[in-house]
Amino acid sequence: MKYFSILALLVFSIASNAEVIKSEKWNWDLSHKDYAYAATINDTNRILGQYCYYADSTCYYLVSLGITCETGDEYPSLINTDSTATTINLICGHKYNNENVFFIKPFDQIDKIVKKSNKVGFAVAMENGEFKVVRFSLNGSSKAIENMLLGAEAIKENKSVERKVSELYL
Repeated sequence: MKYFSILALLVFSIASNAEVIKSEKWNWDLSHKDYAYAATINDTNRILGQYCYYADSTCYYLVSLGITCETGDEYPSLINTDSTATTINLICGHKYNNENVFFIKPFDQIDKIVKKSNKVGFAVAMENGEFKVVRFSLNGSSKAIENMLLGAEAIKENKSVERKVSELYL
């Protein structure tokens, strides 16, 4: 319990300062009201990260590839790391900076890859017969994700406690 209290104090001091914390090539942040994230930005300003939403306690991997698509459409894609190559599914999500982000499925497969590899590349077939390829460094991903998840859990637990306490006094 003492560890949790110390962690909670650390988390809230970090979140209140709205600082992004760096872990090698990855960053993590707890300052957003609705979600926490651990992510990286590559040299072409594309983003790969895990985003965890407080409202429904779910986490997703999202990636931006510099393309647009129809929300909800699913795209089978190739993923390549320094140790493996496999297929994944990308589900077209909301727009961010005039392009769509993609939810990556299955979660467990991409989670293992992101935490155990040093680099990753995504290859998506385009309508013109070419492939869009985007690469990311995974250096620091495990530590950033671990810290983000610990912090998000502490924030969620504190919100639950605050909600219960406020209900008692209403």
